[in-house]
Amino acid sequence: MVSDRDSMTFEIVVVLAIVAIVAFTGQVLIYYESTARTGLPPAGALGGDNVISGFAVAIAGEDEPTPMLADISVERIEVNPASPLVGEAFEVRVYVKNLGFQEIKTPFYVEAEFIPKTEETNVALDPIKISEFMPQALAPGDESYVAFLVTTIVPPGPMRIVAHADSTLKILDDNPANNKLSKTVIIALE
Repeated sequence: MVSDRDSMTFEIVVVLAIVAIVAFTGQVLIYYESTARTGLPPAGALGGDNVISGFAVAIAGEDEPTPMLADISVERIEVNPASPLVGEAFEVRVYVKNLGFQEIKTPFYVEAEFIPKTEETNVALDPIKISEFMPQALAPGDESYVAFLVTTIVPPGPMRIVAHADSTLKILDDNPANNKLSKTVIIALE
């Protein structure tokens, strides 16, 4: 025959096992109770009927992704005119967007790297890096841009522009993979 002390020890062990399951799996526990006759010792304080009570583990739907706190992204690069002439000034706008869930108040730099190539040899010349300051705060979902006014004296041909948001790493960005974007423009002779 099972004593009350043995029954209580068993219940404590079961509860500890359930707590361990919850801690390691994060699954939801559901309390259940059945009044079917089982041949177990009387429940005593539970009204004299043989009662099975306990917990069942149930999987709670899909886990929701943890929202990113800070995520600055380079969304696009616009060049005006689209195909600048050698020696002519042109504007490069780098659009950045706050894709995170917190306002970005920390001022940061946006860098534009200009990498010219010559068509004859397809050899990259030394890149030119320019940084602009993003002075305004960006609320979640906000987009803004920095503008670079550039004049290049390079041979005509393709020039790659690589934009890098937060190039000096001032923001604790949860997703730095989207901080860079590139675009190729053709520098024309005429």
